[in-house]
Amino acid sequence: MKYNININQLALSEMSSDMDVADAAVLDYIIFICNSPHEKIDGQRYIDKDGEVWTWVDLTSLMNGMPLLRIRSRTAISTRIQKIAENGFIYVFKKRV
Repeated sequence: MKYNININQLALSEMSSDMDVADAAVLDYIIFICNSPHEKIDGQRYIDKDGEVWTWVDLTSLMNGMPLLRIRSRTAISTRIQKIAENGFIYVFKKRV
């Protein structure tokens, strides 16, 4: 998969003191996935009772899509996603199946 990472480092440093470039790359990739009009991604969307649209992001696909970050475990990617959420860039919804 060909994917470009676009990070405004100045804006990131002004918005968050504890996020690094790898966190920003994960955030950029999540934004890319969530905004994708592709039908496969559209099938991963969930609309809750309030009409909010959520997009399910597969952690393994996220790790495989960014090989330069060398993130090899679900725990490592989950920790980065949690940090991104704590900084207010995304909301995390855990849907019970």
